[in-house]
Amino acid sequence: MGCNSPFHAVTGHAVVDPTRHVNFTNGMVLGAEDYAQEFGYLSARDQWICREALGYGTLCGLAVEVRADGDHGPRIAVSAGSAVAPSGQLIRVGREQCGSLNSWLNDPEIAARVDALADGIPAPKAFDLTLYLTLSYTDCAVAPVPIPGEPCRGAEELMQPSRIADDYILSFAFTPPPMEEVDALVLLDGYLASIKNDAATDMDARALDKLASRALLQLRLALGAGDSVANPADLEPIVVHPDLRPALLLAIRRLWVTRLRPLVAARANDTGGEARGDGLLLAVLTVPVIHGGGGWAVKAGATPPVMIDESRRPVLLAGNAAASAAAAAFSAASAATSSRALAFMTTSGTSPLSQGLVLIRAETDIDVRLGAPKSTLAAQLLELRNLGPGVARLVVSRSNRIGGKAGYALTPGARVTLRPEGPRQWRVLDKSEGRS
Repeated sequence: MGCNSPFHAVTGHAVVDPTRHVNFTNGMVLGAEDYAQEFGYLSARDQWICREALGYGTLCGLAVEVRADGDHGPRIAVSAGSAVAPSGQLIRVGREQCGSLNSWLNDPEIAARVDALADGIPAPKAFDLTLYLTLSYTDCAVAPVPIPGEPCRGAEELMQPSRIADDYILSFAFTPPPMEEVDALVLLDGYLASIKNDAATDMDARALDKLASRALLQLRLALGAGDSVANPADLEPIVVHPDLRPALLLAIRRLWVTRLRPLVAARANDTGGEARGDGLLLAVLTVPVIHGGGGWAVKAGATPPVMIDESRRPVLLAGNAAASAAAAAFSAASAATSSRALAFMTTSGTSPLSQGLVLIRAETDIDVRLGAPKSTLAAQLLELRNLGPGVARLVVSRSNRIGGKAGYALTPGARVTLRPEGPRQWRVLDKSEGRS
């Protein structure tokens, strides 16, 4: 999968300032840089509106499926469609695209990456490879025309592209594209659902301020801000008087817009710098691969040949759909099934959650015991993040395993996402090592 247009990309258009547009004045002599500047300003405003007011995700189409291709192995097909990238750039895939997994695995650089992932697996080497099907925007310089100039020029100077065409890149990646804002919204939904009511609690303005401050601290920690915690009680679940709950939720909404969203936005207060990754996740692919005489290939006879998980794909409803009764039903279903409950751990013990997000904040090494997996649904994920200076040792009972092992060590700053896989196995779906 790659550049779809029948031409090769050419770099060469100048960097412009997205905060300035041309002040057209009678008598002004305009050059190519002025027109590029005006286009750059208008294009940047379009992207700004999309990412700040609408968000990002799939808009229409871009369905993903696996197709058999005989002896060539399975292919991944993506239908035509459109999407908004995290930068706010609109992406249009004009026709169906297909990518052969075996051909991709045969690339020497890809094979070397898979070799590294398979290190330590005994022969015949076979394992489930996790890939991330990613869509991103690019452009291509096209339609070359003769350009007047000095004689004796090189061939590359005689012709220059006269148009810049929108294009895209579909790719298989070993790591997921950054999706901090989408993930943060799911976390926020779960956090709000975890706030408990208690009529015996205080309900004055001072109580509201204290609860809002605690919510801000907890959410900042959940989003990766390294705040210090002077009082461990600040990490306890929030309990609010029922009559005070609406005011607290409105306060958290304001904090999300003013304090929290800038921590996770793809381009907060953008001035034209590079985005923190502009790929859009379409699906997570679990590919059973095996190393044979000809190199790596998708394992023949696997059922299914490739597992497609689109549960993390961000989607955007068009305005008319968002205003319909269906949107409310979709929101209710999302809150019921996808929201990630959040809990803190400060001492050794059993994980307070079997799914959701557990933030470990201990000053020393601790043991975190995991219960037996209870579901094989892809959406039932348990993520653990170590926010403290000590090592968090994840342990299970003798009959259970974490990624095939009896335990897993989370160093300071590390995180791991686990998915139930059968009654006794936690599968390591995603991880980062943190700092040693």
